[in-house]
Formats: sequence, structure tokens, C-alpha cells
Amino acid sequence: MWLRRTAKQGSNAPAELADPCDHAGMQFIGIDLGSTSIKGAVLDLDARALSDIIRRPFPLPLANLPRWHYEVSPDAVLQATRDVLDELLDHAP
Repeated sequence: MWLRRTAKQGSNAPAELADPCDHAGMQFIGIDLGSTSIKGAVLDLDARALSDIIRRPFPLPLANLPRWHYEVSPDAVLQATRDVLDELLDHAP
């Protein structure tokens, strides 16, 4: 279990450690930008489980680069990541 530090507003009391699992129904989306694929999944904190795991190929490198150069368009990476996020958001309202 992980904890996060929170502070009560309008109080001089020290910050308290709060357990994010106390929020019923809370879900997160995780994204992994790897060198060969972009992966994403929905994390359900109540069930402590991953669901709706999606894997898409990483965008192809730019054409006509000098030998031994490898460069990918940032716009293509951003669009591929947005596509994964859009698909995951349908499963994590």
C-alpha cells in the first residue's frame, strides 16, 4: 500500500498520511511509453487489479535519416499516446 501526504486546510496541525485506497470507486490510468510499444491499463484501487490492458506499436521512425540515426516524430508519439488514453477512458469513467 502506498501513502500520500495531505494537509488539512486552515489548520496549523501537521500533515497526515492518507491512504488513497479509502476513496471508493477510484480508478487510475497507467501509461508506459516503451521503445517498441505504448501500453496502458486501468487500475482499480478497490479491487487492486489491472483491467483493460491496451498495447499499441510505437510509431515508426522518420524516413531519410542518416545511417545509424533513429528519430521518431513527437507528434506521432503524442497522437499514439492520446489514442491509447482515449480508448482507456471509455473503460474508466
